[in-house]
Amino acid sequence: MKLKLMVVLLIVLAAGFVFASIYGSRNNSAAPLPPDQDGRIAWMKQHQPPAFIAGLIGRFSPKLVLPGNQTTITFTGIPIAISLPSATNTRFRTAKIRITSGCVDSSCSNVQINYESVGGEGSDMKLAKQAWTPSNQPDEASLVILSQGGTLTLKCQLAPSCVAQLE
Repeated sequence: MKLKLMVVLLIVLAAGFVFASIYGSRNNSAAPLPPDQDGRIAWMKQHQPPAFIAGLIGRFSPKLVLPGNQTTITFTGIPIAISLPSATNTRFRTAKIRITSGCVDSSCSNVQINYESVGGEGSDMKLAKQAWTPSNQPDEASLVILSQGGTLTLKCQLAPSCVAQLE
């Protein structure tokens, strides 16, 4: 009797899952991302994923490692060439940069962090050129570095210098 009840319950759950999957796929009204950088940033601010998901995924993604862990940046900007080992089969790396000093206001708006990939890699995913803008954690930037590397440019305006640390 218990076995029959378990089988019936399992069949009902499977049928409910199939129904929800089909119904959801047909009623997908997701709008495409805007083509410009400002539009994508505004869209991401409105549609943020739950914080626990970012924490789970971020922990397991490969991190970027550079020779100098801490860099002093000035008004002229510092370009950092990034080359990743060719033996890696990871397409994406996370560069998490924290501004430890030099922010002139609470939003850290005087700091610019840009990434440009090599040869336009990632342009199909709109990752070839990325510009960090302060968000809910204004002193912390997170950028996606692609497998061929690229150039990370850090600039500090309105302050004599800023200090950035790779985490």
